[in-house]
Formats: sequence, structure tokens, C-alpha cells
Amino acid sequence: MVETMLEYGLAKVHIRHIAEGLEVRATRLLASDAGSRFFAARRYLSIAKRCFGLERNYERCADIDCRISDAFVLEAESRISGEHRSYVVGASLYAEAVQALLAIPKHLRKAKGIDDKLKSLRQLQRDIAMQSLGDFAPMRGESLDLEEEIYSSEQEISGKEMAEALLALAECWPLASRKLTEVETRKRIGEFFFSRMFSSQKLATDGRVVAESPAASDLSAEDDEVTDAVWSKMIQDHVLRVRFGVQSAIAPALRQFARERLISTHDLVNIVGQSGAVPSERIGLMAKGLKAGFEGDFIVALHLLVPQIENFVRTHLKLKGAKTLTTEADSLQMEAGLSTLVALPEMDEVFGEDLAFEIRALFCEGFGPNLRNELAHGLLDAHAMQSAESIYAWWLIFRIVYQQYWYRNDR
Repeated sequence: MVETMLEYGLAKVHIRHIAEGLEVRATRLLASDAGSRFFAARRYLSIAKRCFGLERNYERCADIDCRISDAFVLEAESRISGEHRSYVVGASLYAEAVQALLAIPKHLRKAKGIDDKLKSLRQLQRDIAMQSLGDFAPMRGESLDLEEEIYSSEQEISGKEMAEALLALAECWPLASRKLTEVETRKRIGEFFFSRMFSSQKLATDGRVVAESPAASDLSAEDDEVTDAVWSKMIQDHVLRVRFGVQSAIAPALRQFARERLISTHDLVNIVGQSGAVPSERIGLMAKGLKAGFEGDFIVALHLLVPQIENFVRTHLKLKGAKTLTTEADSLQMEAGLSTLVALPEMDEVFGEDLAFEIRALFCEGFGPNLRNELAHGLLDAHAMQSAESIYAWWLIFRIVYQQYWYRNDR
């Protein structure tokens, strides 16, 4: 009823009395044992905040935000204690408590001790998130038999001349179709209720929340707008596709190639140089990175190749006339990073929408491997650098270079 009154501008004279009444109801709910008390109490409080906002009583609005945060904390404590505790839910609720406090204007935070509360809540969130990593009991299921796919990939490489074997390796797995990925993602959002109801988070191995996405609306394949929720689920689907592609095609093809022949750094320098895709001063670095991958050393390969793919993208965007420089406040011009470059409209024009999607999903997205940023900030450990996503990154860069070499030189 209060929401309807607010919508039509009614009861303005009594707005403070209404807000205080909602606060009282929220207090009673939080003290009760009702199953939905936390959700209902926060709803009362959020409407009370709207009422105080109409009076421009920002001090009371800040108080309400504190109470909303406290309600999230109470629910988090209830979810991480008792017989059916869930640390995953608890960590998420602590994150919501932090967001509620961040809504308070900065000039009001000091008097209310908000900065100390934020520090404490963030530490609790990290601690609970670390415990959430062990929330799930191990489950067993039937093993997935990829023997036929693996055999087929090996046969595509076996017995061929060097150049044709390299081409078979480069083309052993198709690039993801950006349009098809979006269509399939929208279809799943429409089919599955939980995708539309709940937001999602990605946790790092140390429990940090590194990516968040809102709940997805029920979008049809005909909608034009790609929301954050749809995009994040597209990236998650791509990660699953990457892992399957490496296990069933790329890794078997690479092993078969290594069993039958040895490719030298000199060969790779020639291939990279004649591809026409890599600036002359980067040919040696690119060749060494590719060589490390052929030897199975993806730790070295990633450290050499990830910076080169950023330079590769920047170089070709510049040739297209894209603006890759940013001007700082002190008039210094800085080169934009890969995360900025992949968002430029020229990406699709230069690389095609499928390859542009692959580069962005693999190197720059929080819900994906995010290899460029994770590597640049020293967050990838040795295990992560030997993962399916890392192997796929090496293979994608090899594919780009070798296909340019093959078709540029009339096969």
C-alpha cells in the first residue's frame, strides 16, 4: 500500500509517520522466527528509506542503510550456523551488507563509523568465502568417454607433412560462434527458472569475489540488447566449451604432433615472419612463446604470448584507425590495456565477431579465465598456467598466426 501511495504522490503530510511505522514493523520482524523475516524486514526498510528520501532527510536514509546492512549480517550469521549451514550463501550476504553501507554518502560515513564497519565486513566476507570452497560434498558419476573424439584428432595429425600437420592442429577445433553462443544462452535463460531469479558470483581460489552478475531477465533470442547477465552467462558457457575442446581435440592433436615430429624455433620464426600478422620486432618473442607450447611448457608460453596478443590487437586496431591512446589529467598519453581495446567497435571489423569474442572471453572477462589481467597481476599459479584455458590460449594464438601464414602464402 505504501508503495502505491508513493507512486501516486499521496499522504505526503504523513510520510515521516509512515516511514517510522515501517521501521517498527521491520524491527518486529527481525526479532521474530518467521521464515521470510530477513527479506520482508529489508523490504520495509528500503521503502522507509524512500519515504525519508522524499523529505531529503539524508541522515535518516543513512541510518536505514545501516539497518539494512545489519539485517544482511543477521541473515548471514543464521546461514553459517546450525545444522544446514551454507558458507556460499553467507559470503554472498556479507557482500550485500557491504553494498548497503557503500550506498551511504561519504560525508556521512565518518560520524557513523562506516569505514570501520566496512573493513570488518570485508574481512568476514573473505573468511567465510574461504570456508565456502569446501561446501560441496564430493559426488561421483559416470565418466565421459572421449575416446572416439581423441582418436579422430590424432588421426588428423598422423602421417602428414609438417605444414599440413600444423594446419590440422590449427584447425582441429572450430572457433566459437558469438551469435550462436548468444542464442543458446538466451534459450537456456528462458528455460531455467533459477537463471532468471538469482544473481551469480565467481570466487577466486582464495575466496575473493572476482566477478558478479545480476539475475537474468527472461530474454528471447530476438532481443537486441545483451545485458550484463546474458553476457556473463555467455562467457561461462564459453569456458565449458574451451575445456571440452582442449580435452577432446586440441591436447590429443598436440600430443600426436609432438610424437611424430619436432618443430624448431627457426621454423616458427619463419612461419611468424611470413604470416604478416606480427610486427617485425615481435617475431622472435612470438616464435619463442609458440615453441614453449609445442614443448608442453605453458608457463613460459603464457608469459611470452599474453603480452604479445595485446600488442597484436593494438597494432591491428591502430592500422584500422581506432583510438588506442588515453589522455591522462596531466596531458600524458597512455596506451589502453587489452580490456579497453577489446571493447572498441573496431574489434569486430578487424578480427571478425567470432575471433573478437574469443579474445575478449579468454583474456579479459572476470567470468572467464581473465588471463591477461590474472597474469599481469601475478595471480596465476603454476597449476593455472597448465590448465585447459591456458593450453587453449596458446592454441588460439598459434591458430591466428598459422592460418595467416597458410592462406597468405597461397597454401
